[in-house]
Amino acid sequence: MAINDTYTRFQAIARAVNDYMVGNGWRSVSRSERSNGSINFELTMNVEKMAFRTSIFVGRDPLYIRYTVTLPIVCSPEYSLIVDDYIATYNYNLRIGSLKHDSSDGALEFEFAYATDNVFNISDFDSYFDICLLSAAKVYPDISKLCVGRMSQSQMNAIMEKLTLLSSAL
Repeated sequence: MAINDTYTRFQAIARAVNDYMVGNGWRSVSRSERSNGSINFELTMNVEKMAFRTSIFVGRDPLYIRYTVTLPIVCSPEYSLIVDDYIATYNYNLRIGSLKHDSSDGALEFEFAYATDNVFNISDFDSYFDICLLSAAKVYPDISKLCVGRMSQSQMNAIMEKLTLLSSAL
């Protein structure tokens, strides 16, 4: 694909994403262009009575779409190992996207990206967007409890067992 063709395709994809936002009546969308020419759309979405900060990034080189849904909770540092263990198990069977934890600031995000070099379909875009939002909403109740140390007795027992194994190994 020639450079001009790539740029034209990128512009068409960014326009389609913008039209999608406008077509859904979302007025609180901010759009920013990055130094490399890529475009980021940000908005807050309410799903199942929870507000999620959402970012849709249209990448230019290579052409791709990335959804990032930020969960409205921060993980306390002392629970990072527990949350990371939960995330590893949670992500294992996912087919689309993944839950991520930034241990430097405790942020939790659900993220998914896909290439648009050859095909971009607004129907697929909409489906992936819904999947990301619903996945974030689905995981939120369980992970939000772990982020602040609220666990059942069986969860605490399982964690203590793993910590015992870890301390023995160290």
